[in-house]
Amino acid sequence: IAILKWRDRTDYRQPVPTLAISGTRDRLVDPINMQDVAARIPGSRLVEIDSGHESAIECPREVANIVANYLWEHSEVSWEYEPSVAS
Repeated sequence: IAILKWRDRTDYRQPVPTLAISGTRDRLVDPINMQDVAARIPGSRLVEIDSGHESAIECPREVANIVANYLWEHSEVSWEYEPSVAS
Protein backbone atom coordinates (compact mmCIF):
# COMPACT_ATOMS: atom_id res chain seq x y z
CA ILE A 1 0.00 0.00 0.00
CA ALA A 2 2.80 2.43 0.89
CA ILE A 3 4.51 1.82 -2.44
CA LEU A 4 1.27 2.44 -4.32
CA LYS A 5 0.75 5.75 -2.52
CA TRP A 6 4.38 6.79 -3.11
CA ARG A 7 4.21 5.99 -6.80
CA ASP A 8 1.37 8.48 -7.28
CA ARG A 9 3.31 11.33 -5.69
CA THR A 10 5.48 13.71 -7.65
CA ASP A 11 6.30 16.26 -4.94
CA TYR A 12 9.16 14.63 -3.05
CA ARG A 13 10.93 17.23 -0.98
CA GLN A 14 12.75 15.27 1.70
CA PRO A 15 14.55 17.61 4.13
CA VAL A 16 16.94 14.83 5.21
CA PRO A 17 19.13 12.28 3.44
CA THR A 18 17.14 9.20 2.44
CA LEU A 19 18.40 5.62 2.22
CA ALA A 20 16.34 2.96 0.45
CA ILE A 21 17.30 -0.70 0.72
CA SER A 22 15.77 -3.16 -1.71
CA GLY A 23 16.07 -6.92 -2.02
CA THR A 24 16.83 -8.02 -5.56
CA ARG A 25 14.83 -11.23 -5.05
CA ASP A 26 11.80 -9.55 -3.45
CA ARG A 27 8.68 -11.30 -4.77
CA LEU A 28 6.24 -9.18 -2.75
CA VAL A 29 7.35 -5.74 -3.96
CA ASP A 30 9.11 -5.72 -7.32
CA PRO A 31 12.54 -4.06 -6.92
CA ILE A 32 11.69 -1.78 -9.86
CA ASN A 33 9.17 -0.08 -7.56
CA MET A 34 11.88 0.87 -5.06
CA GLN A 35 14.09 2.09 -7.91
CA ASP A 36 11.23 4.31 -9.05
CA VAL A 37 10.60 5.70 -5.56
CA ALA A 38 14.30 6.37 -4.94
CA ALA A 39 14.63 8.09 -8.31
CA ARG A 40 11.87 10.52 -7.31
CA ILE A 41 13.48 11.53 -4.00
CA PRO A 42 16.19 14.13 -4.60
CA GLY A 43 19.54 13.07 -3.17
CA SER A 44 18.36 9.63 -2.10
CA ARG A 45 20.53 6.55 -2.28
CA LEU A 46 19.24 3.12 -3.27
CA VAL A 47 21.18 0.07 -2.17
CA GLU A 48 20.12 -3.27 -3.61
CA ILE A 49 21.15 -6.43 -1.82
CA ASP A 50 20.77 -10.11 -2.64
CA SER A 51 17.72 -10.87 -0.51
CA GLY A 52 13.99 -11.28 -0.62
CA HIS A 53 11.35 -9.01 0.93
CA GLU A 54 12.66 -9.20 4.51
CA SER A 55 16.21 -7.97 3.94
CA ALA A 56 16.83 -7.05 7.58
CA ILE A 57 15.90 -10.58 8.67
CA GLU A 58 17.59 -12.43 5.80
CA CYS A 59 20.80 -10.38 5.83
CA PRO A 60 20.90 -8.58 9.21
CA ARG A 61 24.64 -7.94 9.28
CA GLU A 62 24.71 -6.55 5.73
CA VAL A 63 21.70 -4.30 6.36
CA ALA A 64 23.18 -3.10 9.66
CA ASN A 65 26.48 -2.25 7.93
CA ILE A 66 24.69 -0.40 5.13
CA VAL A 67 22.62 1.64 7.59
CA ALA A 68 25.56 2.32 9.94
CA ASN A 69 27.80 3.45 7.08
CA TYR A 70 25.05 5.67 5.70
CA LEU A 71 24.44 7.27 9.09
CA TRP A 72 28.18 7.72 9.54
CA GLU A 73 28.44 9.53 6.19
CA HIS A 74 25.56 11.84 7.11
CA SER A 75 26.44 12.45 10.73
CA GLU A 76 27.53 15.83 12.02
CA VAL A 77 28.57 14.23 15.30
CA SER A 78 31.90 12.54 15.90
CA TRP A 79 31.19 8.96 16.90
CA GLU A 80 33.50 6.31 18.25
CA TYR A 81 32.60 4.05 15.36
CA GLU A 82 34.68 2.68 12.54
CA PRO A 83 32.55 2.11 9.45
CA SER A 84 32.97 -1.29 7.89
CA VAL A 85 32.50 -2.50 4.37
CA ALA A 86 29.33 -4.52 3.88
CA SER A 87 30.14 -7.95 2.53
